[in-house]
Amino acid sequence: HKGIIRKYAESGEHHIEINSTETDYLIREKDITALIEREIAAMPSKMREIYILKRKNFLSTREIAQQLEISEHTVSTQLKRALKHLRVKLGVLVYILWIMKM
Repeated sequence: HKGIIRKYAESGEHHIEINSTETDYLIREKDITALIEREIAAMPSKMREIYILKRKNFLSTREIAQQLEISEHTVSTQLKRALKHLRVKLGVLVYILWIMKM
């Protein structure tokens, strides 16, 4: 009887350990996603709109320009600025992820 309980407990510990690692990963992924979404929300409205149309709706630069009635050059410039904004704001994120691996 005690042997069965011990085996059950040991297998439960192993199961919890695996799930704990997966849970930690999912929590970190959720936190990172929330951080990225906050930074996107912090962009100026037109930049944010262009970024979302490109990265989430997968429109081409030409399609975005036509839809918003602006030049393709303006779309390209706004996309470059949006990516720079994210790189600057999320640069620390790379450092944090590196530390978490240690």
